[in-house]
Amino acid sequence: MLEVHRRGGEAVDEQSQAVTIVRIDPLWVDVHVSMGDALRLQQGQKAEVVWQDVDRDETATGQVIFISPAGNGGVRQVMVRLEVPNPDRLPSGLHATVRFMGPETDAVTRAN
Repeated sequence: MLEVHRRGGEAVDEQSQAVTIVRIDPLWVDVHVSMGDALRLQQGQKAEVVWQDVDRDETATGQVIFISPAGNGGVRQVMVRLEVPNPDRLPSGLHATVRFMGPETDAVTRAN
C-alpha cells in the first residue's frame, strides 16, 4: 500500500479514495513514440527495456499491452504501455530506453 486516505472509523463513500495500492510486479512502462512508429506496433509485440536509473548490464524483456487510440497531435506521439516482469522488485518511476522488437528483425524503433 502506498497511501492511506481514510483511517478506521472514518466515513467513506464511493466518490472518495480509501487507499492507493501500487503493484510493481509486473511493472508498466509508458513510452511515447512517433505516430508512424506506433502504427507499426501490435499488442503482444516484444520490447527490450534497459533501465537508466539502475547500475546493471542486463536488459528486461516486456511486451506491448496497450497502444493508445488517441495521439497527441502537438508532439505527434502516441502512448504505448509495456508490461515488464519485475522479479527484483525495482521501484516504480524508473527511466528506461525501450527497443521494440519486430517479429523477424532486431528492432523496429527506439524510444526514451
